[in-house]
Amino acid sequence: MATVLDLTLLEGFSSIFSFLLIFTIIYALLVYTKFLGDNKSLHAIIALSFSVIMLFTPRALEAVKIMVPWFMLFILAGVFVLLVYKLFGAPDSSIEWTVRNYGGLKWGIFIVSVIIIAGSLGYVYSQPAPGTAPQEGNSTILTAYQGDVGSTGEEALLATIFHPKVLGMVVTLLIAVFTISLLSQSPK
Repeated sequence: MATVLDLTLLEGFSSIFSFLLIFTIIYALLVYTKFLGDNKSLHAIIALSFSVIMLFTPRALEAVKIMVPWFMLFILAGVFVLLVYKLFGAPDSSIEWTVRNYGGLKWGIFIVSVIIIAGSLGYVYSQPAPGTAPQEGNSTILTAYQGDVGSTGEEALLATIFHPKVLGMVVTLLIAVFTISLLSQSPK
């Protein structure tokens, strides 16, 4: 059923999102650790290089696409745990002390991260390589919306613009823009 919130068209932008995510994470890690000094332009060049290399490695991009939702769920669960502690009156200093000093928590985060990474890499590398013929019963056919055979260019353009997948992508991006705009305003 076609709805305005059909987000499958955003899947075409997943390479761009993956590129930006990889660039941001690598740049932030280099700046935070100061592994190569304080030269931020060098950090940006290295992060850009890694991101571009990842763009040309389809299996690595697929692994990132599988990892990101699992890490987001993991982070969301952590936020909910913090909210529950705050709901029951735990002070910030107590939560901060627990995070800094409790080694089991750090090891737990590390183990869950390794499981997510290993699971996504295992899944990606257990599949046939891109460009090879799919096995019988495992074929996927991707089709694009083409409109009616006898339609004019203007009708096809309007049909594309008002297609539910395009409208869903536009609504989602507008919500994201307004959310970022409202969150980035300074309090009055």
